[in-house]
Amino acid sequence: MRARVVVFPIKGRTWCFARTLDPPSGPHPSSSSPPLSWKDLWTTISSGGRPARENAEVLVDFVADKMNRGWSALEKAPPGTVKSKIHSLGLKLLSRVKPSEIFLKSVSKDITKLEITYPASLNPRLVRRRLRHIAIRGSAIHKKYFYGSISLVPLTSAFSVLPLPNIPFFWTLFRAYSNWRALKGSERLLLLASDCPSLWNSLTNKEELDDVKHPLRNAPHPPLVLQPSDDLEKVLTIEEDEDSVSNEAISKICERYHLDKNDVIKYRRKFGKKKKKKTSLNGILATHLNFFSMIPMDEKSDDFEVEMATLVKSSPVLMKSQNMGTCHIGSFVDFSQPCSLSRVVQRIFKSIRIVIFQAKINLLLPFGPLAIILHYLTEKHGLVFFFSLVGIIPLAERLGYATEQLALYTGPTVGGLLNATFGNATEMIISLYALENGMIRVVQQSLLGSILSNMLLVLGCAFFSGGIVHYNKVQVFNKASAVVNSGLLLMAVMGLMFPAVLHFTHSEVQYGESEVALSRFSSCIMLVAYASYLFFQLRSHHNVYNPIDEEEGNNDEDSDEEEAPEITQWEAITWLAVLTTWVSILSGYLVDAIQGASESLNLPVAFISVVLLPIVGNAAEHASAIMFAMKNKLDITLGVAIGSSTQISMFVIPFCVVVGWIMGKKMDLNFQLFETATLFITVLVVAFMLQEGTANYFKGLMLILCYLIVAASFFVHVDPAASDG
Repeated sequence: MRARVVVFPIKGRTWCFARTLDPPSGPHPSSSSPPLSWKDLWTTISSGGRPARENAEVLVDFVADKMNRGWSALEKAPPGTVKSKIHSLGLKLLSRVKPSEIFLKSVSKDITKLEITYPASLNPRLVRRRLRHIAIRGSAIHKKYFYGSISLVPLTSAFSVLPLPNIPFFWTLFRAYSNWRALKGSERLLLLASDCPSLWNSLTNKEELDDVKHPLRNAPHPPLVLQPSDDLEKVLTIEEDEDSVSNEAISKICERYHLDKNDVIKYRRKFGKKKKKKTSLNGILATHLNFFSMIPMDEKSDDFEVEMATLVKSSPVLMKSQNMGTCHIGSFVDFSQPCSLSRVVQRIFKSIRIVIFQAKINLLLPFGPLAIILHYLTEKHGLVFFFSLVGIIPLAERLGYATEQLALYTGPTVGGLLNATFGNATEMIISLYALENGMIRVVQQSLLGSILSNMLLVLGCAFFSGGIVHYNKVQVFNKASAVVNSGLLLMAVMGLMFPAVLHFTHSEVQYGESEVALSRFSSCIMLVAYASYLFFQLRSHHNVYNPIDEEEGNNDEDSDEEEAPEITQWEAITWLAVLTTWVSILSGYLVDAIQGASESLNLPVAFISVVLLPIVGNAAEHASAIMFAMKNKLDITLGVAIGSSTQISMFVIPFCVVVGWIMGKKMDLNFQLFETATLFITVLVVAFMLQEGTANYFKGLMLILCYLIVAASFFVHVDPAASDG
């Protein structure tokens, strides 16, 4: 099959590569259309004679065809409907796809001849090497993105438990398929753009050589045909002030060569946010010749500099209104080689050293595998519980570290959402495992204990440590943000109080059923309130959460500079996936050993759930809150301690109720009277401590002592729900 590609410089160093929308002109149609139904798919796969790789490609094409049909149905949806809004959201996401990826996806495997149309002033060797560059670079990039998207598919599939469309799952699935298509397109383009027939044979597998339709078998002419165009040269005009092709020229080119205008404009839009500056001669040459860094040195001739000067000088498209002068090209052409495998391995080992060996708390990591070994070799549930508990501590701390590193790349808004999502990931994972095993009281008490631990123990230790370090100062924080969080915590207390009161006063319509229905309704309301709180905090009233500027703090010699990330964005995502998986595994063994540990250690299950489990889950918050308080950054301390309590009470608890609703578990907001009263008194005490907007070591000491009273109370408390069950 033949295909035509139009190539021309569009802005700065950016060249536009776009395939025409014309139907194939060859006598042979496309290799094979995907099956239309599941029956046709089964017939195609079970017919035999196909290797497993081709069957996998048929399956992928079938799924892609189904998704394209669904997308076409969304396009035809009436305005204002849910399908129309989903289509608008999809268009916004698709607008972020790079245009080079769209071009590489258009180079399908059944293309046997590629006709390249380019401005006549450009040298054909320049065009060919540009094509090879985008093919080589695209192969490396999309292979990395493909494996990254595949690794995110299992994580995003967990959102399927929610009664909402799993948009993250389908988006990562689409990105995996899109990068796979771009990877195959880059390999095909590199094959077609090769300079010598021997390379065609080396890059072509035996199946393609055995196919009589393949153009590379005994082909007298290369499969890449370069066609200089004087018409394209005339249409192509460069704007003097922006060094880019005008909109009028783009419209004419797209109309004449049947190109998708939106895809063409994307090449120019990538640089829209950069500061405008007049491009010098060296800048134009460097931007258009920088791609030669991908060319191996043995392909460059001895008179390479003279040849490149001739290529650029002969092109009025590249050198319009510029004087060549007496510049030396070799002084600004970068011949750096692409990243090798050894460099990738070095980067992996460096990331492991930073994340695993740099933190001393990771000395506790061996306790996790020991817990798994003891679980299968012995019946000592107490040791399994203890080792699992200790093994989760470094994982929770490193999970917070990876989240902070990823937040440095995403900005404050998305970073806040990431911290809200992964900040209490340990508690959420433990709760979901306990909920799946029907341990409703463990879920309720562990989440309640996490709130109490954050508000009393974590905040108390932070106030105490900060007050001791800054003994002669009055530490202040933003009182307005503390008031908002206190209001949300009181709302959470209200949501927990009414089901408990209904249960113990027997004033409900249907005993045991009305409180569950009320809990589910209240949980939905609390989730809406938390979503509104995030919008209030991150978007509409983010200035309310600005830290208070202190003149004394600005003069401190130990004031921190802007933090720079230590690991890359993809490394942070990979570590989040690895650490979350390990926390999930250890949480399963931890939950299974709770009952046996309670009997062997002679500790009440309520004490284990309310005191021991939250201390482990809050290890990261505990350490970071104390560190920021000692640095006199109390606003961050309150965001960690009180913000975490707000998130658990307004998001994690209602989320578990909704998940239990989906699982068929009667998870409700009836935390029993003793637990609800403890939470109510704790919220009142903390709200009273925060009302002045100041902190000192004595306030921290009082909060710590209050937590000791709460812990002792749960040690002697007999859970009525457990005795009833």
